[in-house]
Amino acid sequence: MAVNHPQIIAHRGASIDAPENTLAAFSEAWEQGADGIEGDFRHCLDGTIICMHDATLERTVGDQRAVTSLSRSDLASLEAGSWMSETYRGEPVPELAAVLQATPPGKRVFIEVKSGPTIIPGLVAALDESSLDLNQVVLIAFDDEVIRAAKALCPGLACLLLDSFKEKGGVWRPTIDELLTRATACGADGLGVQARVEVVDADFVRTCHAAGLVLNVWTVDSPEIARALAGCGVDTITTNRPAFIREVLKTSAD
Repeated sequence: MAVNHPQIIAHRGASIDAPENTLAAFSEAWEQGADGIEGDFRHCLDGTIICMHDATLERTVGDQRAVTSLSRSDLASLEAGSWMSETYRGEPVPELAAVLQATPPGKRVFIEVKSGPTIIPGLVAALDESSLDLNQVVLIAFDDEVIRAAKALCPGLACLLLDSFKEKGGVWRPTIDELLTRATACGADGLGVQARVEVVDADFVRTCHAAGLVLNVWTVDSPEIARALAGCGVDTITTNRPAFIREVLKTSAD
């Protein structure tokens, strides 16, 4: 089977090797040759946008406060690295602007919006103030309204609609037709779907591409799944192990 060469996107940075959603993890991803990084973003009480997956700080910071209760001044007292290793003690919770600033020329940043549509004006303002070309940035979200809001304010910003799959009675949902209907309705440029090889096959990918949409799959750390999905022609693969998955696909193609 011929192996496609999808771009490799580092999930929350190279998060096997460094604490997720930190500048250290993103720097490690660039060192490992990732084509792009993916991070999760939420807005704080004062509108500051920070990189944080969970609604609270408890898991990675050890603080029970909700992100929405914080102000920018609170960030200086937070550290998001020691939960993983003492090596990373003192690693800050980064703002969106810092993540954008640290993205090298020619690389991509996938911004997963974890807040609702109200984050979009501040997010677009941060993009406008950054030195990145708009084609380096991809917004991804499970919320159709986030996609609509982003497209209304910044039509040139690439947006992917995210979804996962569930199986019931031998039937996997949502179907590709259901996903395409949603993507069309909210103006998405593509899909970002869970890497279920039971669903995402060559026909799934062809149907997506025929509709003019790109396809990202997440989160792929298995060599077998990476090879299968690359062979189906997906455009980007999100992984916690960027160097490893890149080498797997390179070896398969040789």
